[in-house]
Amino acid sequence: MRFGLLSVCLFSAGAALADPCTDEIAALYAGGALDAFAQPPHRIETTSRLADGTVQYEYLTFFDSPLRSMNGLKGQGLFTLAIGSDTWTGPTPDGPWTKMPNQMPVDMEAFRRDMQGQFARNLTETDCPGLVDSDGETFRVYRYTTQTDKNDAQGGTFFGGSYTDFIDPDSGLLMRREETGSFAHYSPQPGTNVTVSVYSYDDARRLVAPD
Repeated sequence: MRFGLLSVCLFSAGAALADPCTDEIAALYAGGALDAFAQPPHRIETTSRLADGTVQYEYLTFFDSPLRSMNGLKGQGLFTLAIGSDTWTGPTPDGPWTKMPNQMPVDMEAFRRDMQGQFARNLTETDCPGLVDSDGETFRVYRYTTQTDKNDAQGGTFFGGSYTDFIDPDSGLLMRREETGSFAHYSPQPGTNVTVSVYSYDDARRLVAPD
């Protein structure tokens, strides 16, 4: 009888700890809007501002797939093309490209999937307000804090932050992300920058390895 009562108590405690909002956000990393392997080719324009509103940097990124990307700081004349674990640098989004020494994990797909799983497992401070009107459009909004695991094999590296994601309720695609309180192994205290990334989807762009 005591064992039966204990089982009921443990089950009840587990049910009480379950959080539907956290589960909903975690599911977005597994085939949903936050799963990089489920997203179509897209462009991301990122602006990071200091606490006083001053623009610190603007960043441009293209993803053909999670394993084929190109990115760089606007106005800096330096872009990086990554195809699998190979990388090149160039002065414009169209090159010309110069091959760089390989410093990426050999199995980039496993690396990306593992990092994505870490974000899903490490969710805290989750909030699911549902449909929200913003700038004349309606989005399904999710707020949460998460981070990667500490990677001892790479000197204890980790990073994370607090995120607000705006997802189109019709297409199910991520359209905007706002990041605050970013932190990493080299700066563990949450930062004060506000970083906004705007997503647009373009099936026409393809990234290929230079000849």
